[in-house]
Amino acid sequence: MEVREACRAPPKLEVIRSTELKRRREDKREKMPHFHRGREAERQGNGQQSPAKDGQTSKDFAHNCKNYEKLAELKQLEKFKGKDPREKNWMKVREAAYKNLTFREGAEEYQKENYPGAEMRAYSFPVGYVLKDQSQKKLFDEMQKAKATKEVGASTTIPIECSAVATVFDYMKEELADIPSFVTYDYEFNATFYKAMGVEGKGTPNKEDRWNRYGIEILRSDHDVCGIVSDGNRVLVLFFEVKSRHETKRGRSLLEHMGKAENQLEKGHRVVRQMVGATAFKHTYLCGFVAFPYLSRKDIRESLGCDCDENILTKDDLDSRDSFKNFLERHGVTLTRKMTREEAVKECYLDVMRTYVAASASVSEMPRTVEEFRENIGENMQEALLLLTPHQRQILHEDRRILFLTGGQGTGKTWLLLKRAEELAHGGEEVIIVNMSGGELTNDITKWRDERHFEDKITIKYPGGSNQQNFIETIIADQEKHVLVDEMQINWEMEESEPADIGQRWKDFAEKSKCKSLWIVWCPSNPCYHETLDFQKIIDSLGRERVELLTEIKRNTENLGKFVIDVTRFIQKRFPCSFLLPMQGLENNTFLSMVSSEHKGEMDGKPQIVFIKAPPKYNEVYLWASEAALKIRSLLTDSRPFTIITRGEEHERNVVVRELGGRLQQKVAFLDKEGRLRGHSEPDFFVFHEYQVVGMSFQDLILLDDEKCFYRSWSRIICMARGSLHVITTISLLSGRWEEPQHLGLISSCSLMNPGKPSLDVSHAPLDESHTISWPTSLEQDTPSPDAETEWKRFVLLFGQNQSGKTTFLINRLKGKAEQVKEEMSKEELICKTRILFVDCSRWHRNACSKKLFLVSMEERIKKIGLEKVVEVFDIHELIQDYGFRQELSFYPQAMEKLLVKISEKGEKEGQRFHVALDNAPVHAIGRGPGDTDGLRKEWESILESLSSHTSLASLTIAFLPYVGYVTITFDVKEFKREFKVLPDTRVMILESGYRNAGFPSLLRHVLSHESPHELRVKPGTLNTRPRPSSLVPGEKPYLITPPLEAHYHGGFMCVGGRGRGCLAVAAAAYLHSNLHELICVTEGSKEEKKEEESKNEIGLKE
Repeated sequence: MEVREACRAPPKLEVIRSTELKRRREDKREKMPHFHRGREAERQGNGQQSPAKDGQTSKDFAHNCKNYEKLAELKQLEKFKGKDPREKNWMKVREAAYKNLTFREGAEEYQKENYPGAEMRAYSFPVGYVLKDQSQKKLFDEMQKAKATKEVGASTTIPIECSAVATVFDYMKEELADIPSFVTYDYEFNATFYKAMGVEGKGTPNKEDRWNRYGIEILRSDHDVCGIVSDGNRVLVLFFEVKSRHETKRGRSLLEHMGKAENQLEKGHRVVRQMVGATAFKHTYLCGFVAFPYLSRKDIRESLGCDCDENILTKDDLDSRDSFKNFLERHGVTLTRKMTREEAVKECYLDVMRTYVAASASVSEMPRTVEEFRENIGENMQEALLLLTPHQRQILHEDRRILFLTGGQGTGKTWLLLKRAEELAHGGEEVIIVNMSGGELTNDITKWRDERHFEDKITIKYPGGSNQQNFIETIIADQEKHVLVDEMQINWEMEESEPADIGQRWKDFAEKSKCKSLWIVWCPSNPCYHETLDFQKIIDSLGRERVELLTEIKRNTENLGKFVIDVTRFIQKRFPCSFLLPMQGLENNTFLSMVSSEHKGEMDGKPQIVFIKAPPKYNEVYLWASEAALKIRSLLTDSRPFTIITRGEEHERNVVVRELGGRLQQKVAFLDKEGRLRGHSEPDFFVFHEYQVVGMSFQDLILLDDEKCFYRSWSRIICMARGSLHVITTISLLSGRWEEPQHLGLISSCSLMNPGKPSLDVSHAPLDESHTISWPTSLEQDTPSPDAETEWKRFVLLFGQNQSGKTTFLINRLKGKAEQVKEEMSKEELICKTRILFVDCSRWHRNACSKKLFLVSMEERIKKIGLEKVVEVFDIHELIQDYGFRQELSFYPQAMEKLLVKISEKGEKEGQRFHVALDNAPVHAIGRGPGDTDGLRKEWESILESLSSHTSLASLTIAFLPYVGYVTITFDVKEFKREFKVLPDTRVMILESGYRNAGFPSLLRHVLSHESPHELRVKPGTLNTRPRPSSLVPGEKPYLITPPLEAHYHGGFMCVGGRGRGCLAVAAAAYLHSNLHELICVTEGSKEEKKEEESKNEIGLKE
């Protein structure tokens, strides 16, 4: 790595007895690209000699495209023709127990003792990423010596070069976790191979000469990250030379970094060949890569000016484990994970692995076992927690009389308060510590005081009872004491007040205090913090000079701190969905805009987010939607009607319709339960609830957003906007899900500071449905055509994103059948022998959901193309009832099978043939338990196999809805297609390009990457304090433990909860117990979360 390499003394020139290396060096120079060779010639023209490889300094290295391409190519290890160093008595496993054994004998014993079962297991050394003792101590010293500064966050952190290596090391470990492998990092040849060979201490040059005489070079280098893996019929050795550059325009050029890294990789290749090439060459393959974990492929390509970026591990390849796996596979490293292995391959793997682990036996400071690893973390964290950050020391040093402290969990607020108490007590001052939360924290503070024998100087109090205000006011009136208050609610006794008023109240509170000093710590989360509580406005009103915000999380290790912050930030900016998420395997990054030229000019605009400053009592956005929609329309000159889509079913829709059409006297239309348009014949607003608009798109769309209710899927709703999009929200634009889109320029925003009156008529009375209107031209759909040709197989299962052309595919397929029907109808004896059915399946539940706008739209579309006499359009539940299945309330695959069998049997009796097209069909049963890709594939295979025997079913085409219910279903389209059993005259198709009519593809991409279940949320009432990790200890990565979806057992007993809270707790405890975790703590969520979980089954059935 860069810092280590810069500090390392230049190694001495080797004594090279052969001219072979010189010849190869000359050949390499001749093969250099012209622009690199030019630099070489320039150096020589200036009197600079090209130094020998081990004598080079960083400025002498130049990137060589052809050389790097060879290094990155997976190729077989060349046989080493010199003496095998492991056979010489000079090379030993440097532990006393093995001193009488040859290196290879000792290596075998060492492996069996310390790495048992290596031929079947994954190992790493160290077990996890830790800093070396010297580096860790240096960090602690730097933290203690760092000067206090007013720059928040100017704190000592883990060096970026260490974090870069840790990132690559962790990805390599995860990728090789379930296969025989050995992964290591910072594997220095001096401390491992050469120490085992005795090349250390006095007489080192003579020892090097001795090895040189046997054809073995001593190369001062290391592996930043190295992985050795056994995969079926070969052994792979992979190196990564890791560079921590995070920008390309400053410092040394990327070409120099590449040149140096290539030199290190080449040394790594040569060392492996010398160490194991005499015996392991037959089955061993190796390759090496340069890694820039903080640079994108695009930036690297532009900086290098060549196409070598394809062979470089970049930030793009570390976006996910799949990305890393794809990088390896592009370079021939495809891990088949075969369970059966050739004996020769197994012995070859053990030979290489043993050499590496035994040579590292003398490295004592790094943890070799899980227990040592966790002990290392624990000891370092204990020391780190006692240190103050420069910002904390600055606060303590300033000794302010009045101070309000806040920050996220783990930022050291309580610890800073205790350090303040300690300093005051040492100075002879009397202190009162008030802990507002009581409980264990009060006990811990009391224990801390007693251990330091401050009982006579520090008094600890807890304001139990109901009259807390009098209690606090009495304490701050004591002129002889300093008062420190912890865990204070920021809106204490002011829960319904505005943020500015809260700030003013705290200002008045501080000014009337009589105590010597008053420090108050605000707790970062409390159930009484409502969504509209603006933290910054409180600070502005109180006075910024009185408030300090701690942002550096120091309670956790770096890995855990990053995880907590990444999850928190994701949750804060996520788009929560109430039931659906996109299927896996659909290419959601493929967009093809098909917006008509008539509205092309509008595409230059951005979606507008309209913020309503609503009081806490009325912060549900639908109460303000009518007034806001009216203001939005008044700002536009176009007379086209707007479409408002509300959340859930009828309640929000009814409130908006009544408010717009009643008090605000606007022309409104809506859809009734039977699928008929009602209201004004020339409406200014269409108001639909989200269940009614599956498969539709609209020219001018208005959506609603708050933290009370959520759309079933944000991406499905966003992609319905073709021309203009407005989102009315009560969520602050300074935080939450709209902050990042605004920062990226994907949206514009405005605030309605005086939004009018909220809707107070929230009754559940039905709407006036006395006026039926005809289908308006403003709702006509511009449906895209698919990329794929119409498929004429008998059975077709069709997948694709929204607006990928699935419906047009169905229509085109039915058109072809209709032409055949017309020919039949021209012959009197064949009249009505064939029926063509188009069935809308988007109404999943007969009683809970009304008929869809899509059904009405399809009827109009069929008329428009002149097929109304040939193609019959049905709602799925109408068809189910027509064929006698009145007990079926919800649509699911087996219900579809029963229906089609019934249709076919009737057709066979009456001599009819059916062509059936099902649109918007769910791939899984709704509210009927868990399911996964494999189970659903088998279910659909069985259904089609059953239907294939019914000759009256001439063709069946099913276009699936591209979403699944995330609570119980996991589904991958590509896996479904890949594993689907090929049946006669059947095809599974995936339409690749989608979202063709989406008016705002950039925002849609963002939404697709940030959609998540609405249950995934920050604890209710959490202040947005923007914390960041600041630990000096890397630590262990968090575990992701998920119980299986299918039926499973715990301790021999069948789990009847089905991934409930108890199931998760037991699964986590069982996993951790089997992985050497001594202490396991299972936490339980809030009562609201329990109630929500208990109602999930009911919600699923309703959906």
